[in-house]
Amino acid sequence: SVEIPAIVNTTRANGGRNGGLQGFWKDELTQMTATKAETRMVELRPHDLYVFAFVSDDLLKNDSLMERWIVSKAPEEIRFKLANSIISGTGGAQPTGIRGHAGTIDQPKTSAPAQPADTITATNIREMWGRVLAQSRLRGRWYYDLSAEKEIAEFTIAVGTGGLPLMTPDGGLSVSPFVTLLGRPLTPTEFAYALGDSGDLFFADFSNYMLVLRGGVESAVSMHLKFDFNQAAFRFIFGVDGQPMADSPITPFTPGGTTKTETLSSFVTLAERA
Repeated sequence: SVEIPAIVNTTRANGGRNGGLQGFWKDELTQMTATKAETRMVELRPHDLYVFAFVSDDLLKNDSLMERWIVSKAPEEIRFKLANSIISGTGGAQPTGIRGHAGTIDQPKTSAPAQPADTITATNIREMWGRVLAQSRLRGRWYYDLSAEKEIAEFTIAVGTGGLPLMTPDGGLSVSPFVTLLGRPLTPTEFAYALGDSGDLFFADFSNYMLVLRGGVESAVSMHLKFDFNQAAFRFIFGVDGQPMADSPITPFTPGGTTKTETLSSFVTLAERA
């Protein structure tokens, strides 16, 4: 296992940023004020993600393509399972995903007027964007499920008595749609949830996700395990663990005036619309 010191960072207010490490303006002949960053230890223990398969000797003898297929597809399956766990992992014997994590903001649907089930609106997008950390806006991107694509493609902003499409370019449906939303890349992924579920559309800055790897994919072949069945055993193992860096959303800095209270995060999902 690996223990990583992490900064306690729940607010951008003075005394809270970077765990409490502060800067001060100094008057002449005055003593400096010392500060100390508050830390917490995060334990990441790589867990085994594996593919274990039997293949008959007849297939291996008659067609070497079968062995090459397994050798290429097993790591592909491992990458798939890892990517899915980064989004939806439950922790324990697997990484902790961003969906449902304490540091992720699940932006509620609109309530006035009540939002219909299985819809995504331009208001949802604006409200989600308003909860993204300023630093993460420059690094993160939008992800969505293909079942939500129709909703996204029909986003409009009210202009007079009509609406201005957010996704349709000047050439209309004859050309490719825009692949950005509010200036950030918009990417379909099968790891997003179905339309209407929390996670059908989300914003993520994965530079704020911790991942610990134990080397690369280890592979081994045994002809002995099922020798009497005339089968070979293929085993592929990859050690990995991970979780979001922040353990809670962050309260923004207020330079003066009205206190800002709405929290921000590097990971923002759209809450269920049932």
